[in-house]
Amino acid sequence: MDAHGNVVMPAFVVGRTQEILFLLIDLARRKRLPHLSIWVDSPIATAATHLTQHFFNQLDGQSQVTFTWHKNNPSAVDLRFIADVEESKALNKVKGGAIIISASGMCDAGRIVHHLEANLPRSQNAIVITGF
Repeated sequence: MDAHGNVVMPAFVVGRTQEILFLLIDLARRKRLPHLSIWVDSPIATAATHLTQHFFNQLDGQSQVTFTWHKNNPSAVDLRFIADVEESKALNKVKGGAIIISASGMCDAGRIVHHLEANLPRSQNAIVITGF
């Protein structure tokens, strides 16, 4: 982020995307990261995230604290969910300041392929491979 580039994070849509969101939001909550602009570019990950929010009372205490903080401080983390292919393509015009979380986690198919093609050539961008 200091290089004013983008961070692209390939992620598995169910589970991993939600973990990444909670970690990034928690780091912002604890002021360990500055204001974040996060785009989740996966219709299935979007649906899974909304399902996670629906079952809020089933989350662990730390996740509930983080989610509640984000709900009460929506301007601290700009979280957007990409709905369609045209929005996804437009995201590749963003040249800095974006955290793009997209499927597939294996980087071999899906929208992540286009985000990698658009962001890999620029040295100020970073690709973060998430894993166990």
